[in-house]
Amino acid sequence: MKIRTLSVVALLLGLAGCEDRAYVSPATVLLSITNVDSGVERVHRCNYVPVLLGSEVRARYVVEGELKATISLNREKVTVSFEGADDLPEPWSVDSSDFDAKVTEVSETPPKNFDVELSSACVVEEP
Repeated sequence: MKIRTLSVVALLLGLAGCEDRAYVSPATVLLSITNVDSGVERVHRCNYVPVLLGSEVRARYVVEGELKATISLNREKVTVSFEGADDLPEPWSVDSSDFDAKVTEVSETPPKNFDVELSSACVVEEP
């Protein structure tokens, strides 16, 4: 009888705690890379900013030909770097907290003939 009573009490306490659940809605960042000459957007990808301490998301995208872009996201910063061509800029970083609000950051030193932007509030496409 005691075990049954304790089980019922535990169940009720567990259900009582479910009413006020708070869900985390992580920030998202859109990487947009556009060819300036053609006006064609070569990369348009949305990624979550990780919520857990120490977590990192990394994705690599083919921009054009051998040129590839890598975006690395963690709780502190978002970094975009490039590889596969000559005269590439240094990696570009923006504070992750900037994307908690609706913002657009434009790289001042993108690869030649490209515009690179990071924007908030996009929708991640699930695979």
